[in-house]
Amino acid sequence: MLNVIQNIISLPMFLQFTVTAININMPTFGRITILWGCTVLSLVLCGIFTRGALEIFPICYCGTAFKLLFDKLHVAMFCSNWVVQTQKFRKHMILFCERSLKSHTVMTSGIVRILLDTFVSTCKTAYSLLAVIMKMNE
Repeated sequence: MLNVIQNIISLPMFLQFTVTAININMPTFGRITILWGCTVLSLVLCGIFTRGALEIFPICYCGTAFKLLFDKLHVAMFCSNWVVQTQKFRKHMILFCERSLKSHTVMTSGIVRILLDTFVSTCKTAYSLLAVIMKMNE
């Protein structure tokens, strides 16, 4: 199921992360270089900056929630009433439990993980670019 979902969302999510990174930095650049004195336009650009960051937050949150729930799957299987089940069920449960021990993370184009770490990294990169632009502006 993870492979099917990953094949469907991989390219669109990679494009979303790329566009978001550009969108976060464009208003920042415009605010610093062009509209430093105008407070209304600065507030609008800050809103665009926030919107850009929040575009990817729900996706990264769901990716992290998926990973955390999948990491608990083997514990939930062990807590089930497997002792009184049939021999065939126990064999299938052992195979399923061993398969669930492998860590799974949804990736975009095999490059970027869809986790909250990615969201934080995107925000840190945007802030770093802001610092570089401010330093160049001095």
